[in-house]
Amino acid sequence: MLRSGIVRLSKLLPDGREQIVGLLQPSDFLGCAFSESCKFTATALRETELCSFDKAGFEALLLAHPSLEHAFLKEVLTELDAARDWMVVLGSKSGLERVASFLALVINRADRLGCPHSRKGIRPVYELPLTRVDIGSFLGLSLETVSRQVSKLASEGVIELLDPRRFRILDATRLRELSASGLSEVG
Repeated sequence: MLRSGIVRLSKLLPDGREQIVGLLQPSDFLGCAFSESCKFTATALRETELCSFDKAGFEALLLAHPSLEHAFLKEVLTELDAARDWMVVLGSKSGLERVASFLALVINRADRLGCPHSRKGIRPVYELPLTRVDIGSFLGLSLETVSRQVSKLASEGVIELLDPRRFRILDATRLRELSASGLSEVG
């Protein structure tokens, strides 16, 4: 389990390209608890602290505590639902909608973890966990498309860019509309 930091999950494709398939933040599980091997590479994007369990001990713990097993299953099913939602983002949305959905994902995760920049009366500052190249890999877009769409969101007054990695939401309603992903907590 990830205690602190951010971890990127990726898969190396046969042609040598890397596809980012997930981002993990504190409280997310990392690894393949019930498989012999993992099919993804995990890369820490900042200083990271993990809590690790040996496979047999973890399985025994779940069997001994049905409520813990239920909570773990609930977490896995929530992750599966999120993966299915993300398939919709990648399969049916425009570049602008994909970038807006990614920003909504960043915002919701930061807010869930208690965004440290949030104070009453001041719009929170959010930090992008990936470079724009990596965001492109995650969204199936080129670097140029990601940059164009981020700039468009800024020029339309949806977000304020503070630097290449940090932003504020200026128009949460518009961001919600563009992401159209049920991320109603945005803003």
